[in-house]
Amino acid sequence: MKRISVTLSGGDRQTLDTFRSQGCHRARETNRAHILAALDDQLPDAQIGAVLGVSRQVIWRTRSAYEEYGLAYALHDVSRPGAPRKYRADHAQAEVAAVACSAPPAGAKRWTLKLLVAAVGPRAGLAGINRETIRQCLKRNALKPWRKAMWCVGQITAEYRQRMYALLELYARPYDPAEPVICVDEKNKQLLQQTRTPLAARPGAVAKEDYEYQRAGNCNLFMAVEPKGHQRVVEVTARRTKPDLVAFIVQLAQQV
Repeated sequence: MKRISVTLSGGDRQTLDTFRSQGCHRARETNRAHILAALDDQLPDAQIGAVLGVSRQVIWRTRSAYEEYGLAYALHDVSRPGAPRKYRADHAQAEVAAVACSAPPAGAKRWTLKLLVAAVGPRAGLAGINRETIRQCLKRNALKPWRKAMWCVGQITAEYRQRMYALLELYARPYDPAEPVICVDEKNKQLLQQTRTPLAARPGAVAKEDYEYQRAGNCNLFMAVEPKGHQRVVEVTARRTKPDLVAFIVQLAQQV
């Protein structure tokens, strides 16, 4: 293997010195910077490897990368696109969630990753799905089938699945100001009030509040969120009745 000499240009040497002396970098990128600086100083490969604890192959690849593509390519890792997806991620998550929330097969007390792979794999468009992909789908949806304290839809019918996919397609559409996609939800909140006057913060001490509180009734929060439009509307009401919800929807329609 013939040794290729490295001679850094003035600009590359200055960039390399700045890179080595400032900021936080990945260990392998820092090693590459030290390798290039040592090669520019005409140090032998054996000495560079002994000091930095790297192999001759690492030194050779760093030298070749710089000679062929320049400093940036030699220092930094190139993003790798990876293999093309075999199935749509949103459909895979929906199918895994639907199966995990259904009754386990006969003879099993609860779903396991092995059972989920066997149940989801034969479904249309999900051939080749593996254990790790299913584990990630469960994690993204905060599903833990091995635990008892969870709520799921009791029956997944063909009509339910069709509506679920239609809703996912709606969420996946690009943002259109003329046709906003708005999510509406509500939540009941308990109101609390202090029984003792809190102590304000002062230099050297944080604010202090007594742990005791007094209940002051309930209120309801209606919230509408347009994620892709970066808008949010919150309405506080005393009750959560159908007329309150209708009034909130009418208010939204007037604002659009």
